Parts: sequence; structure tokens; C-alpha cells
Amino acid sequence: MAGEFGPVQDTPIELVRVQVMCIRGDRSAAATARIDELMTEYQTVQDAVALKMATDEQLKALPAVEAELNAHRVYRVKLAQLDTLPGYPLDFEWPTPPANPFVYEPPEPEAPAQDVSDDDQQST
Repeated sequence: MAGEFGPVQDTPIELVRVQVMCIRGDRSAAATARIDELMTEYQTVQDAVALKMATDEQLKALPAVEAELNAHRVYRVKLAQLDTLPGYPLDFEWPTPPANPFVYEPPEPEAPAQDVSDDDQQST
């Protein structure tokens, strides 16, 4: 029976902090492992481009790989900054990891400037 030996004590904040740091460590390690995989893939494609050996498939995949790499980097940084969040360590929101599988959405192409002469566009 709970409380049989006296009042049930609240969990000490230091214990909560340690538990949060363990979870953060696991999540950060997983993010770092994925970053390492993506860096290898990204650098291999960059090497292929530099050596003029890149396939069309590699060239098309490069922006998606770079986007996923950056998403995992942002996630890892946010994990590292948990202790700066309001309510930490008792009541805070964990950063959301990148989707798995990662969904790449190419940026919208920039619309050409309107009401600008051709001479003005070339000088910018």
C-alpha cells in the first residue's frame, strides 16, 4: 500500500534531471548516428560531383540528403539545449525528431521580379 511507511515523497528534481539527461543522451546518439550516415552519403555525392562522375540520380538526391542532414543537425542542437527550455526538467516539450522516413519538399521557385526592367534585373 502506497504511503504505508509514511508520506509518499515527490521525486527529487535531481533524479528527474538525470532521467531526462539519459533520454536526451539516447536520442542524441541516434541523431548523431543518422548524421554520420548522411554525411557519408553526402560527401560521396560531393566527391562524385567534383570528379565529374555523379549520376543524374545522385544529383537529384543531393538536395534531399542535405535537407535531411540539416534537419537532424537542428534536432541534435535542440536536444543539447534542453536545459534552456522553460519548465526544464519537470515540464517542457521535447524537440520533435525529423520524420522517418524523411519527407523532402523542394523549395518553391522564386517568382521573377515584376515591374523591374531587364537592365535593373541584370545589375542585381
